[in-house]
Amino acid sequence: MARIIKLIGIVGLIFLVFGLVLWGLFSQEKSADLYYVTELHVVIGAVCTLLFLFCGGIKLIGAAAARRAAGFGAGVVIYSALFLLVIGLANYLVYRKDPLYYDSTQEKVYTLAPQTKAVLARLAAPVMVRAFYVGAEVDKSVEDLLNRLARTSDNIRWQAVDPEKNPALTEKLGINEKGTLHFSLLDDSAGKEVKIIRHIDEQEIVNALLKLIRGAEKTVYYIAGHGEPELDEGKTNTGALFLKEAVQGENLRMRKLMLAESPSVPDDAAAILVVAAERSLLARERQAITDYLSRGGSAVFLNQPHSASGIAEIVAPLGIKVGNDVIIEKSVQVFQGPSYDAQSIVSSYGHHEITKDFKKSTIFPTATSVRKSDEVPGGCTVVELALSGKESWAEQKVELVFSQEPQAAQDEEDIAGPVPIAAALDCLAARPDAKSGSGAKPAGRVVVIGDADFVNNANIRQLFNRDFFLNILNWTIGEEEGVTIRAKSLRRSVKVLTNRQISLIFLVAGVLIPELVTLAGFVVWWARSSHQPHNLVKR
Repeated sequence: MARIIKLIGIVGLIFLVFGLVLWGLFSQEKSADLYYVTELHVVIGAVCTLLFLFCGGIKLIGAAAARRAAGFGAGVVIYSALFLLVIGLANYLVYRKDPLYYDSTQEKVYTLAPQTKAVLARLAAPVMVRAFYVGAEVDKSVEDLLNRLARTSDNIRWQAVDPEKNPALTEKLGINEKGTLHFSLLDDSAGKEVKIIRHIDEQEIVNALLKLIRGAEKTVYYIAGHGEPELDEGKTNTGALFLKEAVQGENLRMRKLMLAESPSVPDDAAAILVVAAERSLLARERQAITDYLSRGGSAVFLNQPHSASGIAEIVAPLGIKVGNDVIIEKSVQVFQGPSYDAQSIVSSYGHHEITKDFKKSTIFPTATSVRKSDEVPGGCTVVELALSGKESWAEQKVELVFSQEPQAAQDEEDIAGPVPIAAALDCLAARPDAKSGSGAKPAGRVVVIGDADFVNNANIRQLFNRDFFLNILNWTIGEEEGVTIRAKSLRRSVKVLTNRQISLIFLVAGVLIPELVTLAGFVVWWARSSHQPHNLVKR
């Protein structure tokens, strides 16, 4: 009977200890009432303790025999308490601080992108991020993302703000909608602020940080008026809305420019974007672009097979040759033999700042060859950026490829693979001193790509097309730090757990299972010690 009383006392102590642990972990959570487990532990612990005391537990402890038995039992209790303390601290650190973080997904969708880390490294001053959520309960995905940012950079600080309890701050910062992130420098030295409302993800946060640390937005002019893809068209595969959003996400302003109505390219142009369209550029438009480049302007040209855009004529004097051809790729499938396709999947790149550390694949639906010519302007360099496969060739008989019954066969006149699909011209070193105003200025930086479809709505999010194009654009306008890999925009098929579900998982795995193991250990110890023979050792 005495041993049962002692067992009841130990069980009561265990339940009280775990009840305190539960209260410490969940007292600040809305899930504190989760199945009333905390209250249940306290009640069971109190009942067992009172029963132990009522049945003479104090007398048992005071007895000599009980003291000897309790000597071993006290050691067990002390070591068990220390074990529970260590387990509790470890769970607290993992649950609250997340010191060890490992992304087990194949695509590393929960790991900060290289662009994000690069932007965080550029932060010269602390940035305060305020998350305005009712009840200061930040969405779990946003909270996790902010915590990852704060762990990566000491210059990121964030806090949850309840707009209902802090109306003065909410009004001061102009917050009109819940679920808003507000970014500002901690010392407010620049007086700049950025807000994100809805659609909060890693890329949007990076864009907000770029707006804080970069100067005024640079403007990229999109040459329009010839049947180019519409920048605001997002419902069709041939539109360019996703392209516009990607460019604006780099803290760049994108504007249409009708050269037929404007005598020249505006002076505030960081670069122009010329996309092969249904109709060719007019002669005066080509001249306006040439004049802009001669002033040291920069541009990105997207050519297209079987088109008469006039791009080839503009870039020819710059040492870049755009072919009147279409690249054909050869592939071999098991049991089917060789097949031919105009689509190129590129994974081989030239040595250039744009493609440095870029080991991703890009896809070009139909492309022309873009090669370095023999005559490059003095002081300038031309590098071929992307190359098609070894079994490819640039087919010169374009009409046969685009006929009703497409045909292609490699001839001697065709360009054998690997065929260059893009080339970059850099003439910054050839620019004269701004004070002297003399010397030849063929261009600033120019990139020519032999495919325009690879950045339309249907393809810009395929593989790493977006990163490749944005790297090109950032390099062209002189924002070399923007040459990187960005946060993944793919939609992940995941089940988002609620706070209650997360608390339930932690309760079972982090508290109840260790508690059951502890109880089982004490029961086994009690059962074995009750059958142990005594006084077998002579002293």
